[in-house]
Amino acid sequence: GTMLPEAISLALRDQDPTVRSSALSLVPDLPLSQEERITLLDQVIETGKGPEKQAAMSALAEFPSIAISSLLDQYLGQWEEGTIDPILKVELTEIIEGINHGDLTERLERLQSEEDPLLQYADLLVGGNANAGRGVVYWNSAGQCVRCHSVGSQQGADVGPNLDGVGARLSRESILLSLVAPSAEYADGYGTAVITKTDGEVISGVLIRETDSQYHLQTERVEPVRISKGNVEDLKMAPSAMPNMTYVLSRREIRDVVEYLTQLK
Repeated sequence: GTMLPEAISLALRDQDPTVRSSALSLVPDLPLSQEERITLLDQVIETGKGPEKQAAMSALAEFPSIAISSLLDQYLGQWEEGTIDPILKVELTEIIEGINHGDLTERLERLQSEEDPLLQYADLLVGGNANAGRGVVYWNSAGQCVRCHSVGSQQGADVGPNLDGVGARLSRESILLSLVAPSAEYADGYGTAVITKTDGEVISGVLIRETDSQYHLQTERVEPVRISKGNVEDLKMAPSAMPNMTYVLSRREIRDVVEYLTQLK
């Protein structure tokens, strides 16, 4: 009886990730009191490695809300103070949304009611699974990313910018913004510019950089096109034609896509 939690606790802290994940999957069904099982999961959330922390947080959803509400209250408090591990925010959100608890729900809504999309969706910046994100980009029928984008020479269209190397061009924050607020003017690297040059040539593309003397546009060519400001008659910014992904993908899916795109160097 008393040995079991200790053995599992040790296994949860093992160097080998396979041992850790096996131990973790056993926790909800262990012949221990509910309280002991919740305490074990809490230990993993506090001390585990990334994906295990997330899995342990998700596993709390197996318990009745009354048993986990004080723990959720504690983690939400950490979020409010800015001390929570940010990779846990989506899992915590999913659990709170899945239970009927007025106070926790209101506090969560307050945290996510920021005007600034980068604050409102800060929980999606880190902690995603790049492999799952790749699946969303290529196969998710709601997101339909490849209807407009290609990745390198992979299948896809060239309506929107090619996503190859996007992780090197754009910061993690810009990638998130381009998904959750595609028409935000300050989503640097994601506004479509239409430039009319003094010789009458019109070039359109994604404005990826502006220096004192040049505009750098990502067109359908591989290399960005550099246009000297002295040769520009007119510059118009068009709102992005990209849909706001918060309407079509879950928070978890967006977090995974951010991770995948950030790794496309």
